[in-house]
Parts: sequence; C-alpha cells; structure tokens
Amino acid sequence: MKLESDIEVVRRALNGDKQSFNLLADKYYVYCFNKACKFLNDRDVAKDLVQNALLEAYFCLGKLKNENSFKRWLGGIVNNTCKNYLRDNSKKYSSLKQYYEEFHDSEIIQEEKIVEVILSAIRSLEPKNEKIVVDFYYEGKSIQEICAEHFISPALVKVRLHRARKELKSILEQIQI
Repeated sequence: MKLESDIEVVRRALNGDKQSFNLLADKYYVYCFNKACKFLNDRDVAKDLVQNALLEAYFCLGKLKNENSFKRWLGGIVNNTCKNYLRDNSKKYSSLKQYYEEFHDSEIIQEEKIVEVILSAIRSLEPKNEKIVVDFYYEGKSIQEICAEHFISPALVKVRLHRARKELKSILEQIQI
C-alpha cells in the first residue's frame, strides 16, 4: 500500500471525500492535542476543543488556500479554538453588579465588605465620573454603549474612566479592609 501525500488526501477531502478528511484528522490528532494542551491545563477540555477544531476544519475546508499548508492551517484553528475558550471562560463575573448579586446573600462576608467599600468609594466620585464608572464596571456596558447613552465621545469616556480610576485608587489606598 502506497502512502499518499497530504496534498493528495487534502484534494480528495476538498472534493467531498469524508474518509480522506478522517485520514487527515487521525494523522494530526496528536499534533492538535499537544497544541491544545499547551494552552490549557486540562487534558479533558483539550480533547473536547480538538474535536471542536476538527469539526470546524471539516466545515471550513473550502477556505483552505494552500493545500501544502494543511497542518499549519489546522494548527491555527486549534489555536483559535483554545483562545476563544480561554477568553470566554477567563472571567467568571462580567460585571461588579453580577458579582455583587451572586454573593450578596451568601456567607462570604469579607468579599461583601470589599464590594461595599468599593461601591461607597464609587459613590464619592463626581457625579459625571460616578455614572460612567457605574455603567462600565457595575453594569458591564461597553464604551460604545456609554457613548450612545451619554452623548459623549469615546475619548471623553476613557478620560473620565482614567480620572475616576486615579481618584478611586487614592480613596481605596486610604481604607484598610
């Protein structure tokens, strides 16, 4: 049995041969798995993400521009799949409001105290800066959403956030928790 080059197998896969794609997936599974493990500390999640990447590669095979670079192209899909997973799962709380609401009734008194201190410090800001900080950090709104709501430029929102952060830092440094 003659071993086929990747190019021949990729061409057949591009022409709709599912078995050819399966051959490529089997050949590069370990490569993809090792790549995913470099991103993650969880082998089970890495296995799942490799499966997702292989599915995406199968459905996007028509976008492969160079048949010679299948391995690199597939590796890029694995990288992007892992990066997306890490980005989507890196923040448990998308806003201070979500954190506060989840833990407000819990037994975690120290964290609740910290949130109260921070909210109190925010309330001590100038009203125009307080509203921007509340919208951005507490409500989790984007800069664009704040611009639209307050009819101000993105640059002004950023300036107000910067000033408010400096003021909050000064306030919070004086408080012992």
